[in-house]
Amino acid sequence: MKQHILQCPDVELPDSRNHGFYMLPQNNKAGKFLDEERLISDYPIDQRKAYLEFRYKKRVYRQLNLDVAQLKKFHSKSTLKQFLDYVRNRQVDKINKLADKGMDPNFHEEATGETPLTIAVSMDRSEDVLKALVNGGAHLDFRTRHGFTAVHRAVQKGNIKSLDILLDLGASPNSKDDRGLSPLYYSIVTGSETHITELLLKDCAEVSPVDSQGWGLIHYACRYGRVRSLKLLLLYGANISLANEAGNTPLHVSALYSQEECAHLLMDRGADRAAKNKANQTPFQVAILANNFELAEVIRNHSGQTLGAYSKKYSSQDTPTFSKRRRWANYISHSQSLSQVRGQAFLDQSEDKYGPKSRMSLATIPGSPEKKSLSNGSAGGANPLKAPMIHRRIKEAPKGRFYIAKQNYSAQEVGELSLHKGDHVEVTAIGEYNYWQGRVAHSMGWFPSYCVEEISPKYRKSKSLS
Repeated sequence: MKQHILQCPDVELPDSRNHGFYMLPQNNKAGKFLDEERLISDYPIDQRKAYLEFRYKKRVYRQLNLDVAQLKKFHSKSTLKQFLDYVRNRQVDKINKLADKGMDPNFHEEATGETPLTIAVSMDRSEDVLKALVNGGAHLDFRTRHGFTAVHRAVQKGNIKSLDILLDLGASPNSKDDRGLSPLYYSIVTGSETHITELLLKDCAEVSPVDSQGWGLIHYACRYGRVRSLKLLLLYGANISLANEAGNTPLHVSALYSQEECAHLLMDRGADRAAKNKANQTPFQVAILANNFELAEVIRNHSGQTLGAYSKKYSSQDTPTFSKRRRWANYISHSQSLSQVRGQAFLDQSEDKYGPKSRMSLATIPGSPEKKSLSNGSAGGANPLKAPMIHRRIKEAPKGRFYIAKQNYSAQEVGELSLHKGDHVEVTAIGEYNYWQGRVAHSMGWFPSYCVEEISPKYRKSKSLS
């Protein structure tokens, strides 16, 4: 809704990024600005007389009888400067005193364009200052003149304590700056502590967004050699086969920038070494062209059978965990845990604490809300969350291509297709998490794409005749 308004040709708003929808006071409750991460249906709005104002984000005062003129006079340049000095010097008592008098902490510093909240999160030992500012009416998503939220700044500065407090107070880990970049992007690119990346992911940060060039977070982790961040992204459901605008997968990027540890981890987790970019180059060929000959040999000679030393080194956690402070955390943890188990081919090929070459259903995930097997239709009941996350069809399969099963696959859940090595598979659709939909004889269902390989129509015809 906000983007729709801002894109209207006759709408010109100064500092449009700090505008939002305001719900007027009703039912003896104060007005409030709506959280842009939530649906409007989540709010107790009277549908018979629904009315929202689109206005600049200022402090929401609880007092009804305010002297607006006096309040405006109070916000002089000298008072605002004094307030910022109190923030920088961590003078919480004086911050609270000005807030009690009506100070609005949602403003920009003249010289830097920063806000009191972004200044506070850029400092150490500022936890009490943060709380005082928020209690004094600071909006968690109020942006600097450069489009950064306080969460962005906390990540950029590596301030994990401030970040934890912001998230605990309800700040979104998925807010975008003026370039459309999330805090998780900055945690990877700037080489922040892995604890920051993990904290964002546990708080339901999105792992799937891509930039204008089709680069995902997983590409950037490989570009800069952030092996631990890469492991976390894979753990929380990042697509290991994601191709950017040039057709380069994360393994291509690792080969191009000579990131051997990332390449090892990707291949141990099932990355396709035969994938070709739009220049018709495999990761091996990209490594050769980039003069990374040692890495090229590693890619060519990788067996792909067992977890290697690199993967074991960074394999401290088997399933993603999510913070319970988010009201949608149960849904996310349920669906993303399942997608991670189902969508990551490496769990099929490796040894972990669940035993060699084990498959995990939701019932075997530690901490899972469902302890009964979902593969049994009579146990646990229907699961409405699973289907749209895992069996969502992205596009139709290309016509005129033929596939054969190169290995056995046993269906783990209702809706999957069991394969036997040598089966001719008619692929009908491409889904999420490297799952395809296909048909064998009269059976149809979903299966991991790594179980099949393309064959020529001539080969298929000769086999059918015999």
